[in-house]
Amino acid sequence: MLSAKGLLESKPKAGTRIRDRSSWNLLDPDLLAWMFEGEPPAGFVHNLFYLRMIIEPAAAELAATLRTPRHLSRMGHALEQMQEHGLASVVGQAADQSFHNIILEATGNELLISLAGTIGAFLLSLDELLLAAAHPLLGAPGESAFVAIRASTTVTITTDNAATP
Repeated sequence: MLSAKGLLESKPKAGTRIRDRSSWNLLDPDLLAWMFEGEPPAGFVHNLFYLRMIIEPAAAELAATLRTPRHLSRMGHALEQMQEHGLASVVGQAADQSFHNIILEATGNELLISLAGTIGAFLLSLDELLLAAAHPLLGAPGESAFVAIRASTTVTITTDNAATP
């Protein structure tokens, strides 16, 4: 399992060794979860946050042009669950992951859709970090701000003029 994630390398007569970090699959959902079990390195959190800032708006923009009424309905339901249960609850976190998965699905892009597990893992990790306390790099906007951002994204995707009815 660790070899498949790029962490270890086994060679006959040479044994098993830890590979250089540059060879690791840093976006593997399990590896992300492990990184956040303790205090992740600040640089890693910073880089993950920037990756999120690059992927999410582009995916939402594409989803706005390709989404279907079913996508919108499911996004609305996920948003309602987040508002009702809060992001600190298991139900709210599942709804948040579902919300982001629906956006990826609405893009129709199989490569973006394949990132759902990874994005779900880093969403959960980053949101838990931000909800727990102010993080020196990212601050702590609070749970209501997270839900408001999702609501704003939903409105944007729903009202995009290029989207199909």
